[in-house]
Amino acid sequence: MNYLLKKKEDVKNVLDRLNYFHDGFIKELCLTSHDKFDSDKSQFCTGEFSLKIDFAHYNYDEGRPPFNRIIRCFFKDVKDFNFNFRNFRLADGAITLLEIEETERCDNNYDIEVCFVLKIRFNFYQKKENKWTEVKQTLFSFREVQLEEK
Repeated sequence: MNYLLKKKEDVKNVLDRLNYFHDGFIKELCLTSHDKFDSDKSQFCTGEFSLKIDFAHYNYDEGRPPFNRIIRCFFKDVKDFNFNFRNFRLADGAITLLEIEETERCDNNYDIEVCFVLKIRFNFYQKKENKWTEVKQTLFSFREVQLEEK
């Protein structure tokens, strides 16, 4: 199935169906700049990025999808990156909750625009304290996302 999330109303139904990506993990992440060189050999920095994330995920639809299912997400007009995976080990990497919330940000003309943010929660093991801690991060803002089940 494919989903295009452009409005707040679209988000809850899709995340509910996908169980908020619980027990999934990031398999691949690819950030693409839309900057370019012009014919006069100058560079044109657009400030525009797109992002593809493949989530390995199976814990939804009462376990009906195959175990190795990929949910491919194409995020458009991505800004405000905050990828902080320091001290993060793959063994700790299962997502406990993925959220998409509506917010506001400045566009390239410094006007306020409505957009979304992607928030992620995962468990992190603190060896010194011998305990698990839930880490919450806002990863980036974006205008829309297309999700494809692979």
